[in-house]
Amino acid sequence: MNFFLTVIMCSLINGETVCTPPHTFDNGYNEYYECMIDGYNKASDKTMELGRESVNDYKIFIKFGCLEGNPKQSSS
Repeated sequence: MNFFLTVIMCSLINGETVCTPPHTFDNGYNEYYECMIDGYNKASDKTMELGRESVNDYKIFIKFGCLEGNPKQSSS
């Protein structure tokens, strides 16, 4: 079964959490473990790309999960 990484970036502004729409990557993973490890790596890379100042100023955090199945299928 394929697992797909979905990432959401959020910020804490004036006590309110504001998040981007979820982004699901097209490439699938054969194992949940592989997907989770890549999720942590992508979150870490993005945090470093944004930089200390932006992350601290906007209290940015990244949430992610690995969803099983085809991300392009919608529920009926």
